[in-house]
Amino acid sequence: MIKRKPLLISTSILLSLALLISFTPALLLKFQLKKQLLLLGADRVEVESLYLNPWTGYVEVKGLVVTAAARPDLKIGQLLTEISYRALWDKRLQIIRLQLADAELHLQQQDQQWRLGPVRLPPSTPEHDTPPQSPSLWRGGLNGFTASNIRSSFTTSQMAQQLVIDQAQLQQPLHQWTPQQQTQFSFRGRLNDSPLSINTQGTPLADQPAITFELKLQDLALAAITQPWLEGLQGQLSTDLKL
Repeated sequence: MIKRKPLLISTSILLSLALLISFTPALLLKFQLKKQLLLLGADRVEVESLYLNPWTGYVEVKGLVVTAAARPDLKIGQLLTEISYRALWDKRLQIIRLQLADAELHLQQQDQQWRLGPVRLPPSTPEHDTPPQSPSLWRGGLNGFTASNIRSSFTTSQMAQQLVIDQAQLQQPLHQWTPQQQTQFSFRGRLNDSPLSINTQGTPLADQPAITFELKLQDLALAAITQPWLEGLQGQLSTDLKL
């Protein structure tokens, strides 16, 4: 028993460290997320759950609700992402999974200030003349992406547009390190209450891109789309286009 005591202590310490590493990052991330959103203009931030697995690069956020007086809410029912640690050794930022569901995303411009719901977005910094730099050796890639039940809008002093995503999906990988690989994207939703569907397939990252594009749109009111440039234009647009 005496000889086993050091082994038992060591095992307990290692187990405690493993548990600490597993759970502490998620708590810190949840705290920082709430803190930053409050600093950016939110009055209230609620997060149903936030799970982070530091061993695998998996992050999942559920039930995020951000509110402020006289501002549209920012809501995310579920956001899930996972990156590949192994790919980082080859200077590749590879997103294995990316899912977004049951969200409300409303982008507004007021007095040169952009907001996503109640959250202030940082202004873009002006470009300055900088000496040319060598291209980065890092490459990005996305294995797959799905979005469902997303309600979004874009509002400025000149126009207001609404986009509902019933289902959007990147069905095949899109990697910078394999630019000739075929990829496929599909979208089904509504633009200003008009049914809209998009299907694309091809090699958009290749040196000579080749893409098949299909667009179906039904009874889109032109006035809301063209008002800033062609005031008074009336009519509806429907199309079944393939390029």
